[in-house]
Amino acid sequence: MEAKLEKQEKNRIWAEVQVESRETDFGFKQAYRKLSERVMVPGFRKGKVPPEIIKRRVGEAAILAEALEIMLPKFYLQAVNKLNLKPIDRPKVELVSAREGENLVFKFEVEVKPEVIVENYLGVEAEKLPDEVTEEEVEEQLNILRNRFATLKPAGSRPIKKGDFVVMSFTGKINGQVLESATAQDFVVELGKGYLMPGFEDKIYGAKPGDVLEFSLSFEENYFAKEVAGKTVDFQVVVKELKEKVLPEANDEFAKQVGAYKSLDELKAKLREQLGFFKKQQSESLFREAVLNQVVKRAQVDVPETLINRKIEEMVRLLEFRVRREGLTLDRYLEETGKTIEDLRKEYRSQAEYKAKTELVLEKIAEKEGIKVTEKDIDEEIELFARRTGTTREKLKEEMIKNNEIPILEYDVLLKKTLNYLVENAKEVKIEISKESKTEKGSEVKKSGTDTNSSRADK
Repeated sequence: MEAKLEKQEKNRIWAEVQVESRETDFGFKQAYRKLSERVMVPGFRKGKVPPEIIKRRVGEAAILAEALEIMLPKFYLQAVNKLNLKPIDRPKVELVSAREGENLVFKFEVEVKPEVIVENYLGVEAEKLPDEVTEEEVEEQLNILRNRFATLKPAGSRPIKKGDFVVMSFTGKINGQVLESATAQDFVVELGKGYLMPGFEDKIYGAKPGDVLEFSLSFEENYFAKEVAGKTVDFQVVVKELKEKVLPEANDEFAKQVGAYKSLDELKAKLREQLGFFKKQQSESLFREAVLNQVVKRAQVDVPETLINRKIEEMVRLLEFRVRREGLTLDRYLEETGKTIEDLRKEYRSQAEYKAKTELVLEKIAEKEGIKVTEKDIDEEIELFARRTGTTREKLKEEMIKNNEIPILEYDVLLKKTLNYLVENAKEVKIEISKESKTEKGSEVKKSGTDTNSSRADK
């Protein structure tokens, strides 16, 4: 087989392939065999009809069509490998010459991966957040726990303020018609959390139990709830009861109430451990992302529309999967958010382009650095998935092989290993945030460079 490039424009190429007749014999033999299974000829069993009779029955065109369906995919892939091409879309094939016993000649046009130029991708500097746990952070987590175990007690008839729990009944109307979605009886809500419609809380601050309030709220045209968008709702509110939250004391008894802790110090130690794990994970994750952003930013590549559109559709399918888990269809989700599928695709475009560029860049670096995926890498990744899904590695691997998912996993592992390599060779720029910046009184940030060659970051 001979294959040669005819021309190339950016990342679209045109090529011609010529296959000698001796190489196409297998295609015609298989075509006759398949047709003999389908053609009914008196005196012959299925699969035993001679080629000459099949040719008379179905004609040369039908035989050629069957043979080409067998041969073209094979010879196209051979040509792609011979020309070292990386197609990203289906080819357009044009037959030049195709007859039994003669050479097969065809041309194809296909879009391929673009040229990627990557330089200075090792040793990039990226900021890394500190992962030390402060006493203030431990106290903050402790207070979150105290809030979770808080109790409510009657607050008497004092004026309502932020942080109170209010029991109330309210009715919302538009042009005198009751709006069910803005009407409730004995509704309990904590004020100051943004649970109510915009402006609603401001109208009830200062009121007391027993008060009856009447007010109107106007909503903007782009308000997410269509039934009130661009309209004015008239409310009548009856304040029934006022309660305030009482936090339990932070002591040994509270620690025992929370869990199997003997003392408050033991509870704080556990909170410190959990915070340390979370902060380390967050710090490593953000550092990896920063390294990747730096590398991708430095790379030069013209991302094809084909890859961008493919990523957009992947993101749309992922969204559809997520909303279905919440009991919605994609159409229903779009209706509730006031968007069209095209609006969604436009929103996703920038992110999709970055994703496509990132993959192209990591692929190129893997190629330059000789990064490969081993069978051990695949098995380790499958083992991780198996643990998360509560199955065995052997069973999961068997399913993935059956569904032809191993190549996809192998590609993901290649990108992960390449990013690991970049992170290992990156340089940390430590960020030390002063107390003033934490309390929003200042924003002084100190940086110090530290090599990260000794630590491995996993994606």
